[in-house]
Amino acid sequence: MFTLPVKPWQHITSKMLVAMVWTILSSIVANLSAFVIVFSFDDFNFNFNFNFLNELFKVSNLHPLMFCLEGIIIIFLALAASILILYASMALGHLFSQRRILASLGSFIVLCTLTQIVSFLALLGVGRLDFLFNPDLSSITEMHIAFLILIIFMTLISAIYFSITNYVLNKRLNLE
Repeated sequence: MFTLPVKPWQHITSKMLVAMVWTILSSIVANLSAFVIVFSFDDFNFNFNFNFLNELFKVSNLHPLMFCLEGIIIIFLALAASILILYASMALGHLFSQRRILASLGSFIVLCTLTQIVSFLALLGVGRLDFLFNPDLSSITEMHIAFLILIIFMTLISAIYFSITNYVLNKRLNLE
């Protein structure tokens, strides 16, 4: 990996993007395979009626484009965080001279536990924010605020994992 003359953050970014693409493609293929196995083409009606979705958005006053955009951003950030925690765990595990795989597994468990604790504390903190439960706000606005908070949190978690991996690869890398 380090034979190319680029900085470690560029390696991390390129590997993360490739892993994200392969994960998305694998998910698509797996879902299509399950779809083909479960449904026969004779039983399935391809004339899907989108009136149901239009009525749902009209009745509930949802903004479908904004919710789809926020949902896609959250999915990509969650995918990036799940890949970056693996990279951070492996980087921390390779700081040890012996039993690096076991140390990587231990690092993964510790990082997951810390992430869960921080997530729980953040959820408690968000629950205490009174402006979220203001009766003047609509439920749509509250959902957008919740999505925004989730996007910010997932970005911070991904940045922390990226920083850990980048620091270890920059300062503590031992190629021997």
